[in-house]
Amino acid sequence: MSGHLLIVSTRKILLGLVLALGVSIALHAISPNIADSDSFFYIRQAWHYRTHGLFDVSFPWAQFTVLRTFSATLWYGFGLALIPFTFFENLTIGIAVAGVLLTALVLGVYGYVSHRHRFRFPLLWPILFLFSAPNVLYRLLMMRPQLVSLACAILLVSLLTGSSSLAAIAAVTFAGAWLHFNFVWMPVLIFAVVALAAVAFERRILWREGVAVLAGVLAGWLLRPQPLD
Repeated sequence: MSGHLLIVSTRKILLGLVLALGVSIALHAISPNIADSDSFFYIRQAWHYRTHGLFDVSFPWAQFTVLRTFSATLWYGFGLALIPFTFFENLTIGIAVAGVLLTALVLGVYGYVSHRHRFRFPLLWPILFLFSAPNVLYRLLMMRPQLVSLACAILLVSLLTGSSSLAAIAAVTFAGAWLHFNFVWMPVLIFAVVALAAVAFERRILWREGVAVLAGVLAGWLLRPQPLD
């Protein structure tokens, strides 16, 4: 019986991912322009890693910024993740493909969490989120690390409020911090809110989960070139 339920659940998750990818492709297809100019910075940074070495975080096109002064970047992990998209002869194609996958990632995670927490009509919630506000739709068309942070935040809330392994909590927290250190405060804030709710309503202290979140944040910070800078 449990095996049958696992197969059904897996099929629903796969269906949700396929739908998320299809919706993402459709949205990006009807948006002919690059939604945000920052995308050109991120793709060129990834190209620089591929052509000059994974630990060369200097950025020669930003002569008068702290990136050049300290040879450090808050988006190191995101730049590495974009390297496969720099093999296109035209980097704007890489931006478009990466944007499709990032949008699908957010929608897929939202759909998975809706399914995991047994929302009614779980496949509908990502669509409602997508069209909840014009700014949300516009942001989801960008190739920016904020989309990764959003996906990690949604998943972390689910992991902290459901039955989850500490390794999964640490892994999601690490991914958010390593890929986009600007939002390193987000997992800490999420944990604080969930932990306070657990104390208030369930009379339990989530100290193990807190250690997992802290470990993920520290690893995401330290496992990069020039972490102190």
